[in-house]
Parts: sequence; C-alpha cells; structure tokens
Amino acid sequence: MTPFTSALLAARPALLRYARRLDRRDPEDLVQETLARALARQATFAPGTDARAWLFTIMHNLHASRMRDLPRRPLDGALYFDPDRDATPATYGDPELPLRVRDLAAALQALPPTYQAILHATAIDGLSYQNIAVAQRIPLDTVRSRLSRARAILRSLR
Repeated sequence: MTPFTSALLAARPALLRYARRLDRRDPEDLVQETLARALARQATFAPGTDARAWLFTIMHNLHASRMRDLPRRPLDGALYFDPDRDATPATYGDPELPLRVRDLAAALQALPPTYQAILHATAIDGLSYQNIAVAQRIPLDTVRSRLSRARAILRSLR
C-alpha cells in the first residue's frame, strides 16, 4: 500500500463525519466520489502537504457542485447528529446528560448552516482555521468571525 493510499484510508472516518454534515441523504456516496476523485487526481497532490485538508477541499467542492445542479429548494437544517436516533440514555452518571445533549443538538440546528459547518469542522473534525479557509474557499478572518459568532449564539441560547 502506498503512503498516498494509506493517507486516504486514514482520512476516511473524518470524511464520513463531514459528509454526514454536508449530505444527510447519501454521505457514503459523497465519500466514495471524493476518494475516487482524489485517486484520479493523485498527480495534483503535493507531497508533504496536509492530505486531509486536500480531501476536505475536494469533498466541499463536490458538494457545492451537487448543490448547484439541484433545483432550488428550502434548506432542511440538516445536522448529522439526530438526538432522537443517536442519543442513548445514560445508565450511570449524570441523569440529565441526555437532556443536555438534546438541547445542544437543538441549539446547533438553530445556527445558520455556514456557522454549523465552521463549528463542525473545528470541534468535530479538528481542522485548523487555515485548513477550513482553504477547504471552503473563504478568507481566514471569515472563518474566525463565523466561529466567534457561532459560539456567541450558542452562549446566548443557554
């Protein structure tokens, strides 16, 4: 297995998490298409750079292309975490934990989609601000301001 292939396989779980955030209906297809495109364009990858950021950029661009091709429709506020499906009652510890998880998920869904994406990329995927800016093709200061605003909104919803 080549180092490039190993990097693709290592990034797959993070890609799937991000794909669930972007495309609730078919995240596996988005990951598969991203990996296929990465393999087809392996020659454009600069060795020594962050493969995850490169893959996230490919996925973000694929998703943007898909959205442009779809007819205009209202956003459904998709968030990959569904508290009714994913939260399980705690068998020990804090009995209010499931309620707080539900409240947090509701607060996250109340955020505008652009803020959700930035918060998800930093908190869940662990991407740096610079990698997010590159992947989403926005200035670094925009990443910082959106993250700050998202956090401020979440604090105000307490």
